[in-house]
Amino acid sequence: MAVVKVVSISSTDVEGKAGVRVEMASITPTVITRGQQFDEREYATDVAFGLMSGLQQAGLFPKVYNARLILFLTMEEYNSIGRPQINDVYEIIVSKNKVEFKETIPKTA
Repeated sequence: MAVVKVVSISSTDVEGKAGVRVEMASITPTVITRGQQFDEREYATDVAFGLMSGLQQAGLFPKVYNARLILFLTMEEYNSIGRPQINDVYEIIVSKNKVEFKETIPKTA
């Protein structure tokens, strides 16, 4: 099982039909540990981390991610899997003969 987030959606031509390219990336949790002593170097690191995070959220500095799955779907296929949108989070379960998507946070109607 892998947890992925939709990071990119673009229109494309699939088999001569209008389609969608959906790119999903692995989600890796960020863990920050802090020791007993707090010095200037750690403070500078925290400030730099906060600045980069803010720039990424504003869209001024792209986030680096590892593409896990890229789907090229026709519009019918895209509609049949629930029209995923940017930042939707899914669990992907790969078994012997199938790939299963489970949305971790269901969409509200």
